[in-house]
Amino acid sequence: MARLRSPRILSAALAGLLALFGAAWATQLFAEGSVPPHIHDLPGDRKPLPCPDNALVIVLFGQSLSANSGTRLFRPASEPTVPPAYNYFAGHCYPLRDPMLGAAGDGGSIGTPMAGYVSAALRRPVVLIAGGIGGTSIVQWTARDSAMRDLLLDRIADARRAGLRPAIHVWVQGEADVAMPAASYANELGRLHARMPAAPWIVTSNSVCPPSARRSASLDQARSAFASRTPGIHLGVDMDALGPAFRQADGCHLNGDGQERVARMIASAVVQALGG
Repeated sequence: MARLRSPRILSAALAGLLALFGAAWATQLFAEGSVPPHIHDLPGDRKPLPCPDNALVIVLFGQSLSANSGTRLFRPASEPTVPPAYNYFAGHCYPLRDPMLGAAGDGGSIGTPMAGYVSAALRRPVVLIAGGIGGTSIVQWTARDSAMRDLLLDRIADARRAGLRPAIHVWVQGEADVAMPAASYANELGRLHARMPAAPWIVTSNSVCPPSARRSASLDQARSAFASRTPGIHLGVDMDALGPAFRQADGCHLNGDGQERVARMIASAVVQALGG
């Protein structure tokens, strides 16, 4: 697939981030390698459909493992008239397929299969709002004028005006912050949580990404501390436990089997968190 860019959105986002963090940080923003510096925002041949009634809305965001960085593209063989899962973007509901609209990259995702599993388990349509961007530190999401967070919040606000309120947030991040002290990361999680619409959270365990080949005990401690003092936080999706069989050659990003495994893990956590 050709690389798809949106000069308007990308320029606005990078301009704001450059102003906040400077040119050196801009070079680091997409340093994870396989995720190109753009948001997938062109529907292509996807046709908008009426947004479903009684939909469960999931917000998926964080680093590249929450974006379009996988090797397997999850797509239906044919577009169903009433799909089980939708991708909300730019005021419309589209049939959900990879790459997800609103996230960085042109590869496959964990979001598309995860939403399908949740829909099947709860027997209701799922609407996914995607916002993952590779290489990002949590401080880039919590900064006062964070362009990436504000773009996602604008998308969520637009969905809420359409009657689509988030039921749960899924935060998939940590590889960029393995050197951050536990107390600092826990505080940043609290700051981000305070900026997002009220809803339960799934917080996954992520830190393994070469050159950091071992899980971060500090980030595990931070997530536990955050969950212990914040109602509605659900831990237990341990992506750090996935070995080489589930990852690409870089030892960081997921291959197709890894995408499938994580999608099932998160779907199970979402169903459990929502009492399904």
